Amino acid sequence: MTRLPESTLHATEPAGSGRRAPKLCSSAWLCWGFVWGVSLWLLEGALFTSTQPERALEVFQAGSAILFFYELLGITTATVLALWWAGVTGGRTTAAWFASVSERWRELEMAPLEVRRTALAYVYAAVSVVPGCLWLAYYAARDTALRVANRDNLGLALVGIQVGALLFGFAAVRVAQRGVNRALARVTRAADTTRRERFYRLGWHVRVVLGLCLAITTPVLIGFSQPLAESLRHFAAPLTLGLLGAAGVAKLAPRLSARPRVRRALSPCIITLCVSSGVTGALVRQATPPGWANAPVARIALGWGHFWLDWDRDRHLAGFGERDCRPFDSSIHPGALDAPGNRTDEDCDGVDAMREPWTSGKPKRAPAGSLGAPADGVGRPNLYLLTVDGLAVWTLEAYGGKRGLAPALDRFAEHAVVFENFFVQGPSTRLSLPALFTSRFDSRIDHVLQGRFPFELAPSNRLLAEVLAEAGYETLAVIPSPYFAPEHWRGLLQGFRSVATRPAEAYASGTPHTAQAVTDAALAFLDRPQLEPVFLWAHYFDAHPPHAPPEGQQASGSTDAALYATEVTHLDAHLGRLIDHIVASDPNHVIVVTSDHGMAFDEPRHQHEHYGYDLSTPVLHVPFMVRAATLTPRRLTHLTDALDVAPTLTALAGVRVPESFMGNDLVPLLSDKNVELPRVRFAQFYLGEEVLRGRDPLVMVAARTASHNLVLDRRTGLLAAWAWQEDPEERRDRWPSVREALADHRATLPRSIRSRSDEIAELQALKRALDAHLYEALAPPSPRSHQSHNETRP
Repeated sequence: MTRLPESTLHATEPAGSGRRAPKLCSSAWLCWGFVWGVSLWLLEGALFTSTQPERALEVFQAGSAILFFYELLGITTATVLALWWAGVTGGRTTAAWFASVSERWRELEMAPLEVRRTALAYVYAAVSVVPGCLWLAYYAARDTALRVANRDNLGLALVGIQVGALLFGFAAVRVAQRGVNRALARVTRAADTTRRERFYRLGWHVRVVLGLCLAITTPVLIGFSQPLAESLRHFAAPLTLGLLGAAGVAKLAPRLSARPRVRRALSPCIITLCVSSGVTGALVRQATPPGWANAPVARIALGWGHFWLDWDRDRHLAGFGERDCRPFDSSIHPGALDAPGNRTDEDCDGVDAMREPWTSGKPKRAPAGSLGAPADGVGRPNLYLLTVDGLAVWTLEAYGGKRGLAPALDRFAEHAVVFENFFVQGPSTRLSLPALFTSRFDSRIDHVLQGRFPFELAPSNRLLAEVLAEAGYETLAVIPSPYFAPEHWRGLLQGFRSVATRPAEAYASGTPHTAQAVTDAALAFLDRPQLEPVFLWAHYFDAHPPHAPPEGQQASGSTDAALYATEVTHLDAHLGRLIDHIVASDPNHVIVVTSDHGMAFDEPRHQHEHYGYDLSTPVLHVPFMVRAATLTPRRLTHLTDALDVAPTLTALAGVRVPESFMGNDLVPLLSDKNVELPRVRFAQFYLGEEVLRGRDPLVMVAARTASHNLVLDRRTGLLAAWAWQEDPEERRDRWPSVREALADHRATLPRSIRSRSDEIAELQALKRALDAHLYEALAPPSPRSHQSHNETRP
C-alpha cells in the first residue's frame, strides 16, 4: 500500500506534557476513510431501497460497483481531515486539543474585567444582531423570489443578498458591541469590586446566552417545521453519519496507530473490498441505479470518480454502468449523436442508427379554413388562447382528476373537444412556450445567445401572433409577470400589437397572485370596439412556485401539493369569469385552454423539483381543450403535442399554415374526419446556455407512442422506457428487458422476454426513431446571418 508522508499527531497523553507523541502512520487515516465510505454507501443504499422496496435486491446487486466511488471519496476526505487536524490542532490529540481550549477559557476567566466585558459585549451583540440580519435576509430573498423567475438570475440575486446581509451584520455587530460595552459599564459603575467580579463571571453569562439562543430559535423552528422536517427526512441520516464518521476519524485514527495488529488486519480487508468493487464496476455496463445516483453523497462521489477516471473528458466512463465503448475517444460515447447509415455506432448502443419513415416528411396540412366555414354574414373567428402556467392534468375532473378543484375548467370541458393525450415539447416555461408559438422543436428555434436566459428569440423565427397579425388580426397579450415582458424575454411577444403589462407590474410590486388582474386586463381589452378579428393570449401564473395560499384563502395543508391546489382553485375562478364573458358576448369564438408544463408531486422523483428537469409524463402531460360554436363536444385519444397548436389556430383563422411550422394541423380531427397523425411524438430538454459553456445543449430527448415513453439522458447515456398509460407516474422502467434481449445471443430467449416480445420490438423501433430524431434535430441548419443555437453547437 502506498504510504503518505507521516503526520505528527500526538498520542493520547496528558495535556500540557512536553513529550512529543509517536508519529501516526498514515495508513490509520486511510483505513478509517475507507470505513467511512462503506458506511455512507450502506446508509444511502438503505434509504433508497426504503423508498422503493420492490427494487431492493436489484439495487444492492447493481449498486456494488458504485461502492468504489464512495471509498474514493472516503479516502480523499480522510486525507484532507488528516492534513487539517495536523495543521489546525498542531498535531495534538483530541484530548490535548480540548485541554488547550479549557486552558484558554481559564485564562479568560482570570483576565481583567475590561477584557471580559469586551468579550461579553461581543457575544451579546452577535446573539442580538445575527438573528435580525437572518430575518431581513429571508424576507429579502422571499420578495426577490417573487420578482425573479429565472433560476440563474435568482441564484445571483440571492448570493448578493447573502453578501449584503453578511457585510451589514459585521458592521451592526461592531456598533452593537460598543453599545453593549457601554451599557455593561454603566450597570456595574456603582457596584463595588466584589459585585463586579461576580457579575463578570462567565458561567452564568453562558447560561443567559444559551437561553436567548433557545428563545430565538424556537419560534423559527416552529414556523419552518414543515420544510425542516422534509429536509431532515432526506438529509439528516447522511449528514449525521458523515459527522459521526468525521468525528470517528479524528478520534480513533490516532488510537489505531497504537494498535498495529488491528491496523494490519483491517487494511487488507479494506483494500480487497475497494479493489473488488472497482473491478466489478469496470466490468459492468448497467450498474448505477439512477435513483441512487441522485442521493446527496452519491452525487459528490460520482463527480469525484469522474474527475479521476474519465480520461477523454466526455463525461462518460467505460464501466460503472455508463457504457463508454471508446474511453479514449471523446466523439464516441452513449450521449453522442449517431449519424444514420455511416456504419459507426457513435452512441454505443450496439447498432447504427437508421432513418425511420415516421420521422421524415412534412406534416399534412388541411385546406385553410376547412373547419366548417363561418356562418353566413359572420367573419373569421376570434381566437382566444388561454394558458395556465404549470397546470397538471390531475387538477381537472375531465382528465380523471379531483372533482371540484377547478369547477370553471370542468364546466368548460363539458362543452369542448378534450384531447386526452396532449403533451408539451419541454419541461419548463422557457422551453415550451417558444415551441408552442413557433411550432418548432427547441433545437430548431433560432436564439440569440447573449446576456441572460431566457435567450432572445431571433427575428428570423415565425411566431403564431406574427402570422395572425399579418393576416389582419388584432393581437393582444396579457402577461402576468415581468418574466414575460419584452425587456426580460425578447422576441416572445413578436407579433403582438398590444401587451397588457399591468398584471406584471402588480406581480413586481409584491402581489404573487395576479389572476384577477389578468382577467380584468383581458376584459378591458375585449370591451373595446373591435374592427378586426381578435387573437388574445392570456397567461395565468398563480400556480407557479413558490407556492403560497392566495390572500384570504386557507389551504387544506402545508405541503406544496396542498398549496398548489388552492392556487389552482383561485385562478380557476378568475379564468372562469373570462371564459363566461367570451361565450356570452362572442358567438364566433374559438377558445383554447392549455398549459406550458405540468406539475408533479410524486415521491421521490418530483418531491423537491416539481417540473423543469426531466421529460417524464407527469411533467409533459397537460390539458388541451378547444371550444367553438361549430364544434361538437367530445373526447379524443389521438397522440398530440404543443407543436400542433400554432398550425391549428392558423388554419382555424383561414390563414395558410407557414412552411416553418413543424406541427400538424388538427382541424380535420376537430371536424370529426379521419386523419393520419404521427405515431411517435418527441420532446426535448434543450438548454441553450450549455453552448456557452462548451457543452452539448440537448440534454435529454424523449420519444413517445400511444403506449410507451422512451427517454434518453444524453449526459449519462442512460435509457429509460415507461409504459405511461399503465404507469402514469413512471415507476417501473421497462428498458432493462430490452437491454437483456439485445445482449442475449442465444436462440431461445428467457420466458419473461418471450412473453413481452411485442413490447420489446416496439421499444427497439422507438429507439431507432429517437436516434433519427436526434440526428435531424442536431444536424447543421442552413447558414443564418445571426448566432443561433444550431450554428454554435459543440
